[in-house]
Order: sequence, then C-alpha cells, then structure tokens
Amino acid sequence: ISANFANAFMDDKFFYVYNPDRNTITCTDTATGMEREIGCYEDMPEDIIQIVFANHCFFILTKSGENHIARLAGHNLKYVTTWKLDDWTPRTGATVVALDYAIYVFGGKELTDSKEESAGTCYNDLYMYDFRTGSSEKLDVDEDVTPRYNAKMMISRHWKRIWILGGKDESDATAADIWEFNTRKQEWNYINDLPTEEGNASACYDEENDTMSVLVTPEEETDECRLFSTRDIT
Repeated sequence: ISANFANAFMDDKFFYVYNPDRNTITCTDTATGMEREIGCYEDMPEDIIQIVFANHCFFILTKSGENHIARLAGHNLKYVTTWKLDDWTPRTGATVVALDYAIYVFGGKELTDSKEESAGTCYNDLYMYDFRTGSSEKLDVDEDVTPRYNAKMMISRHWKRIWILGGKDESDATAADIWEFNTRKQEWNYINDLPTEEGNASACYDEENDTMSVLVTPEEETDECRLFSTRDIT
C-alpha cells in the first residue's frame, strides 16, 4: 500500500488498512484471505491518529479530539456521530484499543508548531470512553509509567487486561518497559523490560495459547524477538 499514512487495525474476523490517499479501507478476511475495498465518507477526518473497531462501529481518534464514529453501510463507511474525551488535550501519537464496552486511549505528544523532534510535552494519561453511555473518564495511572508517545497497546479479552510497552519520550528516547493495567481491579503492574532500549517495539498477544510476542527492531540491521508466556509475567 502506497500512502502518506496507513492505519491498520483488526476485529475478530477481519484485518483493515486505511489508506488516506484513496480515502478507502482495505478489508481482508483473515480466514480466507479475500479482500474488498470499503469507501469512506467525504468528510473523513484528515488528522486521524488511529482507528479501532468495536460494538459494530469504527471509532476514529483524531489529533484535534473531534472524533468520529462510523458504521459500515453496504460497501461504504457511513458517518454516525462524534465521540469525545473530557479534558482531552490535542495531541499526536496516542494509542488506542477497544476492550469490552470501552475504548482506552493512552499517552501521546503535544501538538506544536515547532519542527524540532524534541518539542512538545508527552503524556502518560489513560482515558476510557464508555460507548454504552457516551461518557468518558480519566483513569489513574501509576506514577512510574513515564510519559510517552507512539507506544504499543495489547489486550486480553479473557483476563480483561491491557499491556502498554515501548514508545518514545520527549527527547525521543525509547521507553524500554512493559506495563499491565487490570481493567477489573483498576490496578497497574510493572511487567518487564524490553530486550533492548534501542529501536522500535511491536508486540502481539495470542489469547488461545496465552503467549505474548515482543519484536524489537534495534537501530542496527538486526531483529531481536523475545517470546514469553503471560503465566510468567502476571
């Protein structure tokens, strides 16, 4: 996919990639590999941070906080309404996941006019948007969870937990740690460090086999992959 920015996200059956150049979403059936293209509506936001799929809707988070909810209507996406986070500060690099009846949004970096990479305050806040009631809440965050942007988040539907790892701080240094948030108990736990403090981290959680895979790509031309079980880290 050739695009200035491509946003990829999944639900239980499909893998989606948003292409802003064409204003379309490519939808791939993970069971069959078949693809189809979904057309987006004319006023699709131009400042999208991330899209997640939940409650049969596409939740679109934007830098400005003017967030959209859209539904699939035939072969096209249809705008439904807006959603917002109370006391939200416009930013970039926030991370979003959907779990049960809620959307969780973590961190990000302040929007500034400066071209300096280190410009802008980083955040370590966690918001929850309840799409049953349309209300939002700013949740407590452990003081040791450092402010960061472009972090990765994973969920466990069974354990009702969210994992936050990696990202960059205000000086663009890598945040080399993994944190767990228990949504039932509203508790934070430090889990482990990433295999290296250099480079970017990606991760996925395999619910069926109860394993988390963390892949770190250092600045050198090598890959380091660390595989561990949630039984070892919880």
